[in-house]
Amino acid sequence: MKIALLGATGLTGRLVLREATARGHHINALARNGASLPEDGVAVHEGDICDLDAVTRVVQGADAVISAVGARGRDSNLHTLLAQNTTTAMRTMGVTRFVGISVGGLDVPGDRKGPRDRFIGALARTLAGGASEDRRREYEIWQASGLRWTLIRVPRLTDGEPNTASAIDVHIPPRGITLHRAALASLLVEYATAEKFIEQAPFAANS
Repeated sequence: MKIALLGATGLTGRLVLREATARGHHINALARNGASLPEDGVAVHEGDICDLDAVTRVVQGADAVISAVGARGRDSNLHTLLAQNTTTAMRTMGVTRFVGISVGGLDVPGDRKGPRDRFIGALARTLAGGASEDRRREYEIWQASGLRWTLIRVPRLTDGEPNTASAIDVHIPPRGITLHRAALASLLVEYATAEKFIEQAPFAANS
């Protein structure tokens, strides 16, 4: 399978790259500086996710798109622009499957959050400022896209190899307050190649 990977040089992106190539997938990787990426099974496209032409080039010929893009400083429009560029590129190139990362503080219709999670979510949105609104706009763009998308809502990400299973639920946040990046990378690749959580935003956390 050929996967277009956005954010390939980030902490999570490198793990997605490793996981996907280990499973035998071919990768079109978009990176601002691709010099450090491995060459085996990877076609590197240098460019920025904010550039529609660059995103379109990397999406061309792919069976699915994975975004491992996280925060970039205090840019409060990054994920809105990323969603706009990616949905446009996917429609242009006839690609329908997308899997990306969102945040646990995002509320979607049908959520059943308890008092603890509602408090944490409200606090996170206050601290995040414009970035929280950016994530809401990102979700709305995907929701209206007509594409087969999945956004994994994550808590604080940690490094190291996972030693616990990931708990997944569409509308009820798991009790875990962290998620291993390696576990997230595995989920991103798994969902990109399977019919799971189509047009949904499941929560994921360490068990």
